[in-house]
Amino acid sequence: GLGWQGVVPRKAGIMAEKSCDLMVGRLISMEEIVDRFHMDEFFETLGSVLIECQRGVNERLGPTYFPKLWPQIPQGVKDEILQRVMETQQECFHPIMADIRHNITSILNIKDMCVRRYTEEPTLLISLFQHVGRKEFEFIQRCGAQMGLLLGCAQMGLYFITKNIAWMPWVLLPVSGLIIGNFTNWLAIKMIFRPLHPHKICGGLMNIQGLFLKRQKQVAKELASILTDSCVNAESMIRYLVSSPGYEPALAIFDKHTSAACDEILGYAKNLAPIAVGADRWTNLKREVTTGLLEELPNHSSQFLKFVDHALQIEDTLAVRLANLPPDEFEGMLHPAFQEDEWMLILLGGVLGVVVGVLQAAVLGN
Repeated sequence: GLGWQGVVPRKAGIMAEKSCDLMVGRLISMEEIVDRFHMDEFFETLGSVLIECQRGVNERLGPTYFPKLWPQIPQGVKDEILQRVMETQQECFHPIMADIRHNITSILNIKDMCVRRYTEEPTLLISLFQHVGRKEFEFIQRCGAQMGLLLGCAQMGLYFITKNIAWMPWVLLPVSGLIIGNFTNWLAIKMIFRPLHPHKICGGLMNIQGLFLKRQKQVAKELASILTDSCVNAESMIRYLVSSPGYEPALAIFDKHTSAACDEILGYAKNLAPIAVGADRWTNLKREVTTGLLEELPNHSSQFLKFVDHALQIEDTLAVRLANLPPDEFEGMLHPAFQEDEWMLILLGGVLGVVVGVLQAAVLGN
């Protein structure tokens, strides 16, 4: 059967791929993002949160693996153990981040994350195009009306010249409507993106350039804000990671370093631990330290997310780099909303022109 669907939701996958490749894929890399995590700032900002997370893990695993010994340990000794664990965490920070950076392309693909987000929720992509291109869409409406009025006057002149020929209005008005409708839509779209580069005349007083490209610096800030609010933020990255194939490699990195940290904490006694609790139980204990921390983190998610977003400064980075893009690349921010079915938008103007022309001929004929 016949039906109609908006251009953006119908081509959401293609448009998201094109836009995200430029907006995210080529402007910022995951290696760069990882490098923005600094140990001193991390532990200074989240030190108390990390202590509470680790305390919760200790209080959960201690009675499980050392049911008789743990209740007998004085609180002061437990606090010393906790302090030693926190010191070891700081020592592990750089090796962990180095491993993550080395494997980041297999852990988190920021472009794929954005494409998936906008494809699964095309309303977000629609909102992005509508907000970023709101002035351009308004321009198309105004340009169509103004050009239609101007060319309509010419059409009216031709009608009065040829109105004595009985059949002429039925040809002239629909055909001229077709031409006017096609031309006004084509011209409006071209004026948005062309010329690409500024052409200053009258001693620099006038700048002839595509409407969208004239607003590059303003649009860059708005676009960066929308991207970080809807997609490129800590919460979205974590949500994407835990449901992607990259979660297992990331978990394996933390398991490896957690295992080494547990052995380091015990020092010379590390060889006695497997004997005391059993080799399999000791291996499970070290693995559960990682899973225990991951289970504790949601209780403090707001602090972690706030720190990550502040540390990454993705919005500021994207705003600056989008503003400095060459015009021929920057037009790709909005052009996909037109480009995929530009012919359809132009043809639609022509079809409406023909319909109006036929109605005019019918009314004037009566």
